[in-house]
Amino acid sequence: MGSSKKQTVGYWYEMGLHLGLCHGPVDEVSEIRGGDRTAWSGSITDNAQISINAPELFGGEEREGGIQGTADVMMGGPSQAANDYLAAQQGTPQPAYRGILGLVFRRGRIAANNPYIKPWAVRVRRILAGWEGGSAWYPEKAVVGLFDPLSSGQVFTENFASGVSGYDIYSGSAASFTAGFDGGSCLVFEGTTAGVVTKPIGPGLLKSVRLRFKVEAYGTDDIATFDLWDQPTTSYVLTFIPSRDYTIDALQRPSFSIRSTGVEISPDVYLGEDKVPLGEWFVFTAEYNGTTGFNVSIVNEATQEVFGSEFVTLGSPPNIVTQVFRKEVSVGSDGRVKMANVEVTLAVIDPESQAMNPAHIVYECLTNTQWGLGYPPTKIDEASFTAAADTFHAEGLGLCMQWTQQDAIQSFIQTVMDHAGAACGEDPRTGLFRLKPIRADYDIDELPVFGSSVGNTIELEGFERASLTETINELTVAYTDVSTGKTGSVTVQQLANIQAQGAVVPQSRSYPGLPTIDLAVRTALRDLRASASALARVRLSVNREGYGLQPGDVIKFVWPELGVAQMALRIGKVDYGSLTSGRIRIEAVEDVFGLPATGYISAQPIGWTEPDLTPQASQAVVAFEVPYRELLGNLGTAETAALAADAGFVAVVAARPPGASLNYEMRTRVSPSSYAQAGNGDWCPSAKLATDVGPMDLVIDVVDIVDADRFEVGSAVLLGSEVCRIDAIDEVAGTITLGRGCADTPPRAWPAGTRVWAFDLWASADPTEYSEGEVVDVKVLTRTSAGLLEEDASPAESVPLAGRAARPYAPGRLRISDELATDMAYPASAVGALTVTWAHRDRLLQQDVLADEAEASIGPELGTSYTVRIYLNGVLDHTESGISGTSSTPYTLTGNGTARVEVEAQRDGLVSWQAAVAEFAYLTSPSSARTTDAGDTRITDGGERRVKEQ
Repeated sequence: MGSSKKQTVGYWYEMGLHLGLCHGPVDEVSEIRGGDRTAWSGSITDNAQISINAPELFGGEEREGGIQGTADVMMGGPSQAANDYLAAQQGTPQPAYRGILGLVFRRGRIAANNPYIKPWAVRVRRILAGWEGGSAWYPEKAVVGLFDPLSSGQVFTENFASGVSGYDIYSGSAASFTAGFDGGSCLVFEGTTAGVVTKPIGPGLLKSVRLRFKVEAYGTDDIATFDLWDQPTTSYVLTFIPSRDYTIDALQRPSFSIRSTGVEISPDVYLGEDKVPLGEWFVFTAEYNGTTGFNVSIVNEATQEVFGSEFVTLGSPPNIVTQVFRKEVSVGSDGRVKMANVEVTLAVIDPESQAMNPAHIVYECLTNTQWGLGYPPTKIDEASFTAAADTFHAEGLGLCMQWTQQDAIQSFIQTVMDHAGAACGEDPRTGLFRLKPIRADYDIDELPVFGSSVGNTIELEGFERASLTETINELTVAYTDVSTGKTGSVTVQQLANIQAQGAVVPQSRSYPGLPTIDLAVRTALRDLRASASALARVRLSVNREGYGLQPGDVIKFVWPELGVAQMALRIGKVDYGSLTSGRIRIEAVEDVFGLPATGYISAQPIGWTEPDLTPQASQAVVAFEVPYRELLGNLGTAETAALAADAGFVAVVAARPPGASLNYEMRTRVSPSSYAQAGNGDWCPSAKLATDVGPMDLVIDVVDIVDADRFEVGSAVLLGSEVCRIDAIDEVAGTITLGRGCADTPPRAWPAGTRVWAFDLWASADPTEYSEGEVVDVKVLTRTSAGLLEEDASPAESVPLAGRAARPYAPGRLRISDELATDMAYPASAVGALTVTWAHRDRLLQQDVLADEAEASIGPELGTSYTVRIYLNGVLDHTESGISGTSSTPYTLTGNGTARVEVEAQRDGLVSWQAAVAEFAYLTSPSSARTTDAGDTRITDGGERRVKEQ
């Protein structure tokens, strides 16, 4: 195939690396990133060797290379052996690095053209692994799954086409429900029997529920009920009742309630001002807002008027496993209700996005003997830690954070407590560490009482209420997005406080262990609720009755002299006194959970969309053999002249694909060889023909112009396979003026949609010299900042080599003369004896000059002759060869029909790459003809030749 020229433009850099990451072992290594881009992803749960194959990660060879090589993941287990690569490089003895999660990169590629290593990062999950003794404490609640409140997962629909067929009968009779039709399938609740039917769905966290219902007659009791359960048996988490016939008017309205983990949060939220009208379809919707609760509404389907709406506070959505329909009937019930088009949507739970329960983080910090405080498990108040773990797990409160030993472990524990909203300390009564979530989990009447008329209170040392100006009304919380590792932020406001102060008073807080926007918003609302309220602060001295109080506990404060009938105080600090004084000093603040909720927000999707950097295949690629003019411009006269007559080179042009692409890599092969890199190219400016064009059309209408500023007047373009010259561009009118039929390509007709390529400056060429007869396959692999398109994803273009550059140019200025007109350029018709004329073309004289079809003779090359072939209805009718001049002998075809004239050049046994071709309607002797000075005629079906008036 000849030779190929190559030039060194840069170097790959290789290096062996040993990374010590953290204490090991861990649950999983799931991702390795370089320069904040994913080099490898998967799941490694034990010692393993992986292949990192991302050579295009930083832009490939044209930019800063990528990462490519083999890596050993070393979990650091107790039986881990020394790494053979490290031993070979560093010698023996070689430590096994047990107890440390490590990564060994075995001298692979890390960058190109830039010797500096980009930062590496490894995504690790450590929740259940690495605990002393081999197993985690309370593993059932250690892992907290994270969900995306803005995305929808599984959707369960029910249209009742078969009634409740397929449902399990939980109680009563399935005859309580009948399949009906009312503009569509529906389920009818009526009659005097009761029943409960169930069907498994999920499991998953509820995102939304939607159903249509119509009440046709009010009945006694809950004639129709829709439930969702979190167990296969009775354990309600959501209930909707569209109609009741109670004697109390307020209870006749539709009702809704929702619970989380079996604890009723909203006992019967009523919707609307009255019971729903009979005989009208309504739509019930309950949708989690992503942060603080459910938006619930009933809308009239016909009028789209809102019948009723409420917001139901719920920190996290409930888990559901069962869909239920109930019909409860009392004696004499005559109600009738229809339900239809039930749709239950679950929130997306990413199995890769798992966080650790804060109770488990604190437990391990207290008990780990290697890096923690080393307390024995017997020093832990098991009951309080278990209860706290249950609370955090039910709330979906999981943390993703690392302790880098830059501060004391006690400070890290306090940071965890700040994230979780909890308190941890030694209980003075038991000497055990107690964990207390700060929640509204108390009944104020059951709290210990301290006050002016209570004998346990010695002195009120201070009582003050914060002024409004001491409060804030806007809080921004920074968090770390677990999916990207980047810092995000959310901002919440207390609108009533803003109005009261007449200005925004902002504050920022950082919670780097919060892994999702959902948790960040909930935490921001928690903190703002306290910081935006003018809370009372109290300092008390009490007797030894307060010995058991700890930070985080709640007491009831009663002090009528200050107008305080009762107030819930949250203890912040306790001074237990000394051996000589029994006085205990308490500092407490009015409990924020005793205040009403003031506002809610939703996790709003960001307006910016992450660009898709996945390489996409170009939708338009043209590969071609390089013409003589282009070789001359790249190789020069002497080197081009020295090429063999059968030599050929391949070039390609490609249109920019969708997405943010940089450029492309050109790969070529001659089958059955494999593809090899031939070069790199930039996307070629292009446009499409808006209409069909003929051989002599000079001004063309174009659409879909890409990179119009890169079309240069005077440069060469490809119209299909025809080389043309740009004479003018009008972007406003959408037109390009061309010089047609340049170089070795005569003009021809092209259909609408044909691309115009500005190839003169934007083609990519393979430097390999091929030979005539070979077929070269070409692929274009899109390169983005995220990588290179897979070879199999790129379609192949095939180029049969013809030794194009050495061949003589085809003649220009093809003209036809007949018995009625002379010098017709690509006529539509002709009559009688035909004379064909043309103009010489000479590639050696023309060099890089783009002489168009209309130019007079140039040359010809020494030894050039021409052959004229005339076809009638596709069959060769006449041949004249060996012509050294520029015209043929007059010839009358043997019949009527479609004539095609071809003129090709020959020199040194080589024929022109293309022939000049004209095709037209033909008559040997027309019955009549009309002509004008224009000389542009046609022949009718009756043999009449007409002139096209100008």
